[in-house]
Amino acid sequence: MKTAFSHVLPCMLAGIMLSSAPDFCSAQEIPGDSKEAAAEKADSYSYPALTSDVLFSLIASEIAVQRHQSGSAFLTLMEEAKKTGNPGIARRAFAIANLSAAPKEASEALALWSKLTAGTPEAEVPAAYEALRSGNFDAAEPAFAKYLKTQSRPSVVFQQIFASLNGQRIDKALPLLTSLAEPYETSEPAVDLAICSVAVQGARRDIAERFARSAIKAAPQNPAVIRQAAIALMPLEPQTSADMLKKFLKDSPEDSATRLIYAQSLLAGKQKAEFAVQAKILTSKKLTGAQWIQLGEMAEQNGELKIAETAYSTFLKTEQNAPADERNLAYIRLGFLSENQLRPEDALGWYEQVTDGKYYVAARLRSADIYQKTGRPDRAIAVLEQAKPKADEGKIAITTALSQLLNAANQPWQAYDAMQQTAKTVSNAPDFLYSTAMQADKVNDLQGVEFYLRKYIALRPNSSTGYNALGYIFAERNVQLREALRLVEKANTLKPRDPYILDSLGWVYYRLKNYEKAKQFLESSLSLRYDAETVEHLLTVLTQAGDRTAAQAELDKWAAQHPDDQSLPAFRKKFGLK
Repeated sequence: MKTAFSHVLPCMLAGIMLSSAPDFCSAQEIPGDSKEAAAEKADSYSYPALTSDVLFSLIASEIAVQRHQSGSAFLTLMEEAKKTGNPGIARRAFAIANLSAAPKEASEALALWSKLTAGTPEAEVPAAYEALRSGNFDAAEPAFAKYLKTQSRPSVVFQQIFASLNGQRIDKALPLLTSLAEPYETSEPAVDLAICSVAVQGARRDIAERFARSAIKAAPQNPAVIRQAAIALMPLEPQTSADMLKKFLKDSPEDSATRLIYAQSLLAGKQKAEFAVQAKILTSKKLTGAQWIQLGEMAEQNGELKIAETAYSTFLKTEQNAPADERNLAYIRLGFLSENQLRPEDALGWYEQVTDGKYYVAARLRSADIYQKTGRPDRAIAVLEQAKPKADEGKIAITTALSQLLNAANQPWQAYDAMQQTAKTVSNAPDFLYSTAMQADKVNDLQGVEFYLRKYIALRPNSSTGYNALGYIFAERNVQLREALRLVEKANTLKPRDPYILDSLGWVYYRLKNYEKAKQFLESSLSLRYDAETVEHLLTVLTQAGDRTAAQAELDKWAAQHPDDQSLPAFRKKFGLK
C-alpha cells in the first residue's frame, strides 16, 4: 500500500538530488517510480548529501503544500537550501512560491537557485525564468526548449512558465509558448490544454481552438481531455466547445459528466432551448452531488426553475451524508426558488432546515424578510432575536437587519439596545460602531453618540467621517462648540472641499454666532452641492444676522430651481419669507 510518503520521496530524491530531474513535481504529480532516464542525463555535479534530518524537513514541506500551507513549506525549503547549498531545494522553493502567486518570494528563491547553480549547465534554467519574468522572451526560449527535452512531463514546466507570467504580457508571450509547445502538439494533451487556456486569456481564438483540437486529436477517446478542451475553449468559443462535446456524445450518450459540460457550453452560447432539453435529460441520469448542484445553478440561470428544484431536491435525497454546508446550499437555493414562485411558506420551510454553517445567517435574514413582507413583523423580529450567529460578520448582519425592523416598528430604544449588545462582542467593526452612534443619536443619547464615534475615530483616525459626524452632532445640540469646531476642522483637513464638511463648519460657526464665517462656509458648500438642508442652514444664518433681503434672494433662487420642492412652504413659514 502506497502512503503519501511513497509519492513524496521519489519527487524529493529525483527533483532535488538530481539536477536534471522532473521540474517542480508535487506529491500529486510524480508517480511512485523514480526516473532512471533522468538520472542518466544528469551531469555529475557534487552536491552536499541530504541527511535524514534534511530529508525529514523536505517531506514535511511537501505535506505542508498538500495542506495548503505553502508559506510554511517555502520557509522550510529556503532554510534547507541555504544550509545545504543544494539547488534542487531552492528550485522547489521557487516552484511553490511561483504557483502560489507570491512574486516576492519567487524572486528570492529564483535568486538563490541561480546562485547555487552558477557554473553548471542547470544555471541556464533559472536564467531563463529570470528572462521570462523580465519580458525578455527571446532570451528565454533556447534554454526552455533545451530543458523541456529532458523532461518526461513537459506540462509541469509549462505550468511554471505560465505562473511566472502571472497573467501579464500574455499576448506577447504567446509566440514563445506556442513555439515551445509545437514539439508536443497532438502528442501531449496536457500541454495542448495548457496552451489553449493561456490563449483564451490572451483572447486568441485561433490559437485556443488549434490547441484544443490538438488535445482531442492526441486523446480522441479520452472524455476527460475532451471535457477539459471544451471548458478551456468555452469563454471564447462556446459554439465550437458545444460542437466538440456534441460529437463525442453521439458515440457516448450515457456519459453524464460530458453531457453536463455540453449543457454548460449551450448556456454560455445562449442556446436556451437546447439547454433546457439537455438539462431535462440530465435529471434522469445518475449524477454526483456536485453535478446536481451545478445542474441546479445552471437551470436557475436559464430560468428553468422546475428543473433546478428537481436537481437540488435530488441532491438532498441522494447525498444525505454530504457535508452540512453543501446540503445547506441546496436548502438555500430551494428557498430562493420557492420565493421566486410566490410560495413563501415553502421557502420558510427550506430556510428552517439551515441550522448552522456559512449559510445560517443568510437563511435567518431571508426568513425575517419573508415574515416582514407577509405582514408578520413580530415573527420577523423574533427570528432575528433568536438567531445565534458565531462570526462577527454574521452578528453585525443580523443586528443591522433587526435594528431596521425595530425602528420600522417604532421601537428605536430596543434597536439601540440590540446594537449596543452586539458592539460589545465584535472587534474591529468601525462601520457598525458608526451605525450604533447614529442609532444613539436617534434616541437622543448624546453620551452614547460620543462613545461610539470616538471608538470609530480610534479605528479610523484618517477618515473624515467620524470627526465630521461628532462635530456636527455637537453643533446641532449646541454643546461642546469648541470641540465641535476642532473636530470639523480636522475633518476638513482630511477631506478638503467636501460639501458636507463645509456645511458642518458653517453650522458650527453659526452656533458660535460668527455669522460671517458661517455664511462663507455654507455658500462654499452650496457651490459644490445645492441641497435643501444647506439652504435651510444658510437661511437660518442670514435671518439671524438680520439680512432678510439676502435670505429672500436665496429662497427665490431655490424656488426657481426647485419649484415643486415640498420644503418651500415650510421655509416660507419658518423664516417669514415670501
